[in-house]
This record gives sequence, C-alpha cells and structure tokens, in this order.
Amino acid sequence: MAFYHGAPVALTASMATILHTLATHAPDPVRTSVLENRSARGRYGNGSLKVVISELRKRLGDLSPIETVAGFGYRWAPRMNKETAE
Repeated sequence: MAFYHGAPVALTASMATILHTLATHAPDPVRTSVLENRSARGRYGNGSLKVVISELRKRLGDLSPIETVAGFGYRWAPRMNKETAE
C-alpha cells in the first residue's frame, strides 16, 4: 500500500518498482527498457509495460505524476493541485 496526496493506493510489486524508479530518477526520464527490466525482470513485452503504466495512472487519479517521453520512456513529473499550490 502506498499513499499519494494522502490517499491510499494499492500497488502490485511491479507498480511499486516502476514508481520508485521514476521518482528516484526525477526529473530525468527513464528509458522504457530500464523500467521493463527492473519491474518484471524482463518479462514485459508487446505493450505490457504500457498497460501497467495506464493502470498506475488510473490508480493515481487526475494528478498522476507519470509523463510519457515520446520515443524514450517515462518521467516522474508531479502536478500541483489547488491545495498544494497555496
């Protein structure tokens, strides 16, 4: 179980690894191949990582910090909400 903006978020082990990898490399993007290898020991393929990223974005809601970097991978880019900005 993780928390995002104070709300609990249920994560699989692969999801937690992806989030940890993105957050520890922020603001730099992380290559898709690195995420695939770290999160599932290389078992992702045929778009499976995209499915996991999509599910993570759904679980994190409208303020999902996961940004796609076209042709490269993904980046942790937290967005501020009204309460955070004040």
